[in-house]
Amino acid sequence: MAAGPGVGGVFLALGCMGVLLFFQLAYFTRSAILLTSRWRIPIFLLKAVCAFAPLFVFHQTWVGMPGFIAGDALLVLDSTWCWTLFTGVVVAMGGMQWSFTPDLPDTAYTAISTALTGLIVYGLIRLTDMVAEVHRTRTALAEMAVAQERLRFARDLHDLLGYSLSAISLKSELTRRLIGHDDARAVAEVSDIIEISRQALADVRDVASQYRDLSLVAETRSARSVLDAAGIEVSMAVVHGSLPDRVGTVLATVLREGVTNVLGHSKAEHCEITIRQESGTVLITIVNDGAQPEPAALPARHGLGLASLTTRVEALGGRLTAGLTDPGHFRLQAEIPLHKPMFPKQQAQAPEGRRRIAQ
Repeated sequence: MAAGPGVGGVFLALGCMGVLLFFQLAYFTRSAILLTSRWRIPIFLLKAVCAFAPLFVFHQTWVGMPGFIAGDALLVLDSTWCWTLFTGVVVAMGGMQWSFTPDLPDTAYTAISTALTGLIVYGLIRLTDMVAEVHRTRTALAEMAVAQERLRFARDLHDLLGYSLSAISLKSELTRRLIGHDDARAVAEVSDIIEISRQALADVRDVASQYRDLSLVAETRSARSVLDAAGIEVSMAVVHGSLPDRVGTVLATVLREGVTNVLGHSKAEHCEITIRQESGTVLITIVNDGAQPEPAALPARHGLGLASLTTRVEALGGRLTAGLTDPGHFRLQAEIPLHKPMFPKQQAQAPEGRRRIAQ
């Protein structure tokens, strides 16, 4: 009977297995750290020594350990050398087995077992990485969804309420001036203020859950009324067919923001609004005079104002432009493609006379 390895051999086996196990669990199972750490090669070489050196002591009883080195080689080295080293480990173990017992089935079994062990190690580590990556991706998607919802809420709140609050402020000032001069019209303006306030309240409730559809026809009437109340001469031409709900909502939002900018960022006396459908596209153009020296040009994309409109229009494959044309004239234009043929019909086309409120 052959003599055992003795106490020293037992300590050698336990020490080598402890090193292999420690680095495999504490370091090599985190391949993201492994592939970037400057210690990856020294640790890999240390593991290789612990995997191969005991072969000269324990011979055939240790042939299963180098398979871990074959798997680590696929993780540590780049694609040029990893499979070369992997193949080298497999061939070397086949040769070692032949030197221990020159039997072809044993040699083939050892070589295949080494290859399978290496591939299992590699696959398990990559699977761990994939699970961790899935968790990171899910977390990132959740954070992105929260950020997008916050942006949607801020954008919709601005787009829906900016116009309504501007109209309420304007009509309230107009009502104050009319009291004692034209009480009948003052009462009519108060009724408009109440209606706009109720609509603004409904908008706040809707925006908390989802973006509400807007009526382009209703918005054109409202825009005409608000600009007229501000003493701005309005020329409006609206010619289009039946529009998809999303397209109509975006056009109505552009109209709201455009009128809000006319009221808040200019000293306009005349505003021209054109909505027309032609050649598979629908186009809205708002031009006003009295633009300030530094008009409300496209700001940084933070989700509000014209940047919000740009996001909405581009989401439908359209294009939005804004800026000065002639000196003192500001132009806002949005063009949105239509995916289905429309048959244009005239819905409204009439110039609006000028009204001036006595100071």
